[in-house]
Amino acid sequence: SDLSDFCKQDLTDSTIRQVVEAQKKNSETIDISPWTWITLYMIAHSKKANAAGSSSRWRFDSLLRSEYVDAALSYMPIFWDDANLHWLNGTDLLNIHVLDVHAAIETEYHKLIYLVSSIETGIPIIEFKKWAMVVMSRGETVDLPDRENKTHTVPQLAIMPLIDLVDHHLPMPEKPLFTDDDLQQYQEKGSHTNISYNMDLAAVVLKAKESLVSRTAVTVGYGVRSNADYLLYHGFTMPREWSDLTICTQYTMIELPLPPNLPSWKSRFLLHPYRFAVPACPNRKSTPHVLVGAARFLV
Repeated sequence: SDLSDFCKQDLTDSTIRQVVEAQKKNSETIDISPWTWITLYMIAHSKKANAAGSSSRWRFDSLLRSEYVDAALSYMPIFWDDANLHWLNGTDLLNIHVLDVHAAIETEYHKLIYLVSSIETGIPIIEFKKWAMVVMSRGETVDLPDRENKTHTVPQLAIMPLIDLVDHHLPMPEKPLFTDDDLQQYQEKGSHTNISYNMDLAAVVLKAKESLVSRTAVTVGYGVRSNADYLLYHGFTMPREWSDLTICTQYTMIELPLPPNLPSWKSRFLLHPYRFAVPACPNRKSTPHVLVGAARFLV
């Protein structure tokens, strides 16, 4: 990802420089996720801004002050205390998805510590989690110029000042959405704005599709997703009516536990319970194939 390459090349920060050097010297290939490079960049520049004081002109300084970041992240289950997490007891959101996010972030953090041990004292894991969730919750995948060929664009994860502060809005669908075509048409028509890269301006532009009344909030559509997704990454949920109308566009996760008497040769390839996605509304096209495929895989 080119944007993560840009963050990786910010050699003004000693931590990023050390990770890049350690990665090159290491005998085994250790892949670091694009969002991890952006996270390290955000941490480095937020520290610089704090060190420089309130007069700092860092581009995120006026938008992502630590108080604002902490307040925004407090809505996400990954940062909830035990009393609030109690409301999710027994749900897949808590038992699977929240734990998955913790595990993904911690895995990246441990890769960094393996490469540069001093990171453990320089960047506490809670700070790394905080900025990782800023990237995950405010990042937007947008077509940006390819490093190899500037005339072409490729999808990249990016955090864009101002655009990252725009709230979600899609109108309530007029009828239930059943197919991918329904979903595509609805999302294209429903969003009031469009985000794209402008080659002439060399900038990402958010455009309103129609005239907006004075003092109207500018919003974007984050896409039709499950309430679990919205809550996990953005800290809000949609009403029950919304879920009823969009449920057929969702997938549910089914987990098959590993048999206790699994042959040793097979256990080398199946280390964890087998988890797979099944469309929430069964249909002849996909559901049977997914279920049969999963069963055959285990047998």
